Amino acid sequence: MNLKEIENYIQEAYLDTFKLVEKIPYEGVINTKDILYIKSTAKAYFMNGVYHFNDQSPEMEDLLKKTVLDLKQHGHPFLWRLNTYTTHHDKLEKLLLSEGLIESDPLTSVYLELNTKLFEQFQFKNKVEFNLVQEDNFERWFTLFSESFGVGGDPTMAQVLKDYQKYCGGDIFTSYLGTFKGEAVSCVSVIKNENPLGALFNIGSSPKYRGQSFGMQAALFGGKKLLENGKQYVGQFGSLDGVKSYTKLGAKIGSQYKTYGYGL
Repeated sequence: MNLKEIENYIQEAYLDTFKLVEKIPYEGVINTKDILYIKSTAKAYFMNGVYHFNDQSPEMEDLLKKTVLDLKQHGHPFLWRLNTYTTHHDKLEKLLLSEGLIESDPLTSVYLELNTKLFEQFQFKNKVEFNLVQEDNFERWFTLFSESFGVGGDPTMAQVLKDYQKYCGGDIFTSYLGTFKGEAVSCVSVIKNENPLGALFNIGSSPKYRGQSFGMQAALFGGKKLLENGKQYVGQFGSLDGVKSYTKLGAKIGSQYKTYGYGL
């Protein structure tokens, strides 16, 4: 499998995951052949914005302006993510900048081939126990998620994520909470659609326990789950810090994709 195929599969995993938001009764999802964007009730910028945009559409410029206006009127910060299907990067960039968006932190693809030998390489003294996130442990998961990613305890965000777990969890998306000696220490979400590549989201660890391999164990646990489901690769688009964590497992770095934000 070449890099282009891998990155397309990662993109499709992201799209399939965000399309699930349509199952949440009150979330605003616009999903057509030319665009996928979300207007969430949560104010977090990463839970609002454009995940797919067909910049080869004859109506590209009008669609972009209409979408930006709609997202601005929604009143929350948002991101516009370029991705593997973006063709006219320069033109799209100029239009986004002219609409008042600013360049934000880029996303980088990172991927790893899965096999049993990979997991045999790592032995951990302090082994984490992972459990599926359900209603009874959601609050513990959300607290850890908030601390791991520094997003605060916004109750609106908590409700959106809780509803996502309720309406979308167990489909192609499952989340796990890692504990050590009764303490919540790490988390990971696993995406497994119909492609030979699976993806991981929300790999995090408690700031109190950084440097103790708990985040790495979360990534490996997610990878094992994907291998058990017949996936050949695991991959994601991550921040620079997230990519560093992956490379410790032997992952390869691919292409970098720009993101643009408004109201950040």
